[in-house]
Amino acid sequence: MRRREGGRQAPAGPATSARASAAVSLPTDAELLRKVAAGDRAAFGQLYDRLAPSALSICYRVLGSWREAEDVVHDVFLECWREAGRYDPTRGSVRTWFLVRTRSRAIDRRRKVQRDATIPLDDELLHRDIADTTDVDARSERGMLVRLLRQLSSEQRAVVELGYFGGYSTSEIALALEIPIGTVKSRMIRARDSLRQLLARSQRAHD
Repeated sequence: MRRREGGRQAPAGPATSARASAAVSLPTDAELLRKVAAGDRAAFGQLYDRLAPSALSICYRVLGSWREAEDVVHDVFLECWREAGRYDPTRGSVRTWFLVRTRSRAIDRRRKVQRDATIPLDDELLHRDIADTTDVDARSERGMLVRLLRQLSSEQRAVVELGYFGGYSTSEIALALEIPIGTVKSRMIRARDSLRQLLARSQRAHD
């Protein structure tokens, strides 16, 4: 508030003027988005700084991976750059519009991971992987492993497929199958024990 001197208002001090100036010059999200629609890269950077932290947090909760979260947020910001002109303010704030879109893309990414995780063992890619192996012994061992895997339970088979053929880490398997990491580890242990028993039985049958 301005001080009164002799019945008149005294001019605002330097700090008050600076705060007032900053408040006036700070654009809203909607104003930034309109500038983005016009191709303003500086406005795009400002909008990124405002929205990226919340977007990353949402994606991480959905995906459980910072790397995946960063990829999704990057993709959504590219969409924002291309489609800024399509924003409809009657359907919510810019923040809501952006974060709803971000969460939707993160869920789509998670579903894709889950679909990829259900590739059966007789998939064409797996057979091509075996066929492309030039070492005869290696091809024989890989083929035998496929036959043994078919004898495991579907739960055990899924974790071995993702870990052995897909190269997934334990945390990635947990995310793909929507089960705790401890469950992944216990299923992997049981699967290895079962494979050892099946392998011993197979070897005895050939002796």
